Amino acid sequence: MIRGIAERDTFVELRRAGISVRARHLRARHLPAATPDDVVRVAYAIPRRVGNAVVRNRVRRRIRGVLDDRRHAQRPLPRGATLFVVDRNVAALDSDDLRREVDDVLDAIAAKAMTP
Repeated sequence: MIRGIAERDTFVELRRAGISVRARHLRARHLPAATPDDVVRVAYAIPRRVGNAVVRNRVRRRIRGVLDDRRHAQRPLPRGATLFVVDRNVAALDSDDLRREVDDVLDAIAAKAMTP
């Protein structure tokens, strides 16, 4: 199950100790789960320069859709808290390019989480 992040402490910890990764138009900060049974928690930072509220909400839903598709395809999502930070050009990406960006970010998180 994918849940949201609402606690300020989690955002502070993401900034302080989170793993930072980047794709072309998408960045992410990830804080690994403290215990193996923790759920996947996700938040989105979509600035106003991306577009009006309708555009920003559409971008959020599209990223959430990619995450849901990945989860249903039995491709693991990183356990813990992940903050996706969106570039202004993400709204113009087609579905395949957005999926590639999200996959690149999640694969980079997995690779960084494995290294000590």
